[in-house]
Amino acid sequence: MFVAIVFPNSRKIFKQTEEGIHEFLIKGQVEEGIWVFEEKGLYAEPVRRAELHERAELFEMLGLPQVGVLPVVKTSVWFCSPLNENQYEKYVKVKCPLPLLFAPENLSVFDPIYARVYKHRRILLLYEDLNPRYPIETIERLRSVFENAIKTKKVEMKGFPKELKKALMIAVEAYETPLEKLVKESLKIVGAKLVNLKDLGRGQYLVEYEYEGREDSVVVDDSLFVLDAGICLSGREHDFDLSSIVLVKHRYYEERWD
Repeated sequence: MFVAIVFPNSRKIFKQTEEGIHEFLIKGQVEEGIWVFEEKGLYAEPVRRAELHERAELFEMLGLPQVGVLPVVKTSVWFCSPLNENQYEKYVKVKCPLPLLFAPENLSVFDPIYARVYKHRRILLLYEDLNPRYPIETIERLRSVFENAIKTKKVEMKGFPKELKKALMIAVEAYETPLEKLVKESLKIVGAKLVNLKDLGRGQYLVEYEYEGREDSVVVDDSLFVLDAGICLSGREHDFDLSSIVLVKHRYYEERWD
């Protein structure tokens, strides 16, 4: 038996051992999340969802740093901003909100949580647990200010610490067109600019962008993971998010031109 992470739209999992990383194909159907598996040769069969202590042990074994964050924008996943920027910036260099995977369905805007930073071909957050950093009354008041700001377009931020003010402003600014806002911020990280965003339906979006004088496009889902890069990635499209695929495609074109 071993614990492994099942990422969205992936049929592969990885087992960490002292000898290294072993790859398995998932046998049968399983939802995304963190599961306990049983080895079946080249395959791994899901047994049950991992318990909290098993998740924590896996995070520690993988060396995933823990950060405090606030959910601020919701698409198919939550996007989060940091609670402690100094601590957060030790592990995360990007400035835009990052997607959070495996959050419980009852998670609400501004719920303080602990998350683990996962870095592979993309950077994202993995839900760990609720974070008792603030009194419930403070978070409820923040939600009340947010709801009032949506109605009146006025934001009252007196009495909140800096990180809650920042989270509030992100949530307010992103409320009307959250996806376009997130797309622009994601492209901005790598110096690209949004040209056009088209809804293709079924949770798919065509992002047309400009990078270093060249216009290109990519299809993403509403959590900004790549569905169609426009180049051959051997089925690994979902290993990349919007900002990372811009750089991957740029290197691809450079190599072809050279």
